[in-house]
Amino acid sequence: MSSRTRTLGIPMGAVVLGFLGGFFLGHAQETRSPAFLAPEAARLRSAPGFSESPRESPESARKKGDPAPEDLESLKALVQSQRGEIGRLVDEVARCKMRTGEGKTREQKRALARKIYEASIATYAGEPLPERVRELERMRDGVDPDMTSYFVDRYREATAADPDASSGSLWQSDPRRHAWFLVFAAGGEEAARFLKDWIDDPATSREDRARGLAALSTVSMSDTQNLEKVPVDASLAATALGLAQSDLPGDRSGAADLLGRVDTPEARVALRRLADTDPDPEIRGVALRSMGRIGTRETLAYLRTYPIPSDGDGGWVIRVSLSESIKELTLMFPE
Repeated sequence: MSSRTRTLGIPMGAVVLGFLGGFFLGHAQETRSPAFLAPEAARLRSAPGFSESPRESPESARKKGDPAPEDLESLKALVQSQRGEIGRLVDEVARCKMRTGEGKTREQKRALARKIYEASIATYAGEPLPERVRELERMRDGVDPDMTSYFVDRYREATAADPDASSGSLWQSDPRRHAWFLVFAAGGEEAARFLKDWIDDPATSREDRARGLAALSTVSMSDTQNLEKVPVDASLAATALGLAQSDLPGDRSGAADLLGRVDTPEARVALRRLADTDPDPEIRGVALRSMGRIGTRETLAYLRTYPIPSDGDGGWVIRVSLSESIKELTLMFPE
């Protein structure tokens, strides 16, 4: 969220609540319309003779063109319908308060990182309750690169406590899993170094590496997740180019995501090859989505003619990726 949004979040909530209070108490002259009530509120306020000054007699007001009773009822219905929007604004205010970049010391951020880490473990200790998951998601919105070192320490601490863990244990419900994902949620250069070291570490099995990279590059309905806050330098880019030719699908998926964060001809060539030849539609989808981030006008033309397989052959992920990438490149290269 931008600083401008953070600044406006609480005043907007106050305006909305003030409007509701004024309306239902009958003090129409004190009402101010929040932005989301336009255009109906704007139409009423621009009506001939409409005024926020104290009311005259009904006869005099009607002569001056005051809104008809049905218009006021329409506005009341509109306000009622915006309760969901007000709830969203309240949640947004809570998110603003969770942001960590405003006035918190490094020690305070580490204390918040610990709270988030412990909440993550507790939320998934058993069957996760939806309300606890939502609360954890709100808390995770507050992580930033100053917290990455705390999550890295927790990952290494948990690994040292169980050095003989099976290759799949990272993906079970243990502290390493939670620390792992929080490292990349926080992001920054330390997260990039951690990822590079983890990939290169002989102790990281091929299976764990593939699982981890696949989990970090899963295609959602609008983007790939978890690596957007990780800066990819030349060293990590070279590693990704190598992984793009791996026989493990997870390696290729992670490589496709990472290469979409490196604006070089080599990255574009590797992504085109994955999009054209990889047998896995999920990986082709990640490659297509990455092409939307670093593509050119020629890339846009290529994506517009890309063949979409049937849903049974992964067509949905191809459609999602193509849609987002074409939209992004169309904005970059308008005709």
